[in-house]
Amino acid sequence: MEFNWKVYEYDYRKRTRNLTSEAQGVVKSSKHFPVFQEEGQDYVFKPLSKTKPFSTPYFAYSEVYWSTIINRYFDEKTPIYRLAICKNIEDEKKYHHGTIVKSLEEENKRLVNLYEWFRDFPDSHIDIKEYINYCEMYYDYRMFFDT
Repeated sequence: MEFNWKVYEYDYRKRTRNLTSEAQGVVKSSKHFPVFQEEGQDYVFKPLSKTKPFSTPYFAYSEVYWSTIINRYFDEKTPIYRLAICKNIEDEKKYHHGTIVKSLEEENKRLVNLYEWFRDFPDSHIDIKEYINYCEMYYDYRMFFDT
């Protein structure tokens, strides 16, 4: 199996818009991801965060690796991440390097994460109000699969 380790370059000033993501968990935050057009499709740049403990380029490498594995062996609809640099984006919270991936957003639809889903549709197996996402922690996701 071959992996695409090429680093793609973008310029923040040439983005078409920003995608805003609001974390709804115990720790609340807003993130803004630049969106670029390629071949008529939206691609979202995900910069590595300076605020996450132990943030290293390995996070980006991991996204490329695992998205490729999942796409090839489990679900061909899974978008494949690519390594990327976005010039003119660096600030106190994010680096200029990270990944870029085809946007999953579709018109009149929105993406929902597991926290939002279980907050809106409670399940007796999961106490979602107590869930906190920590960097570099191992999680037991069996409760999610058991539902």
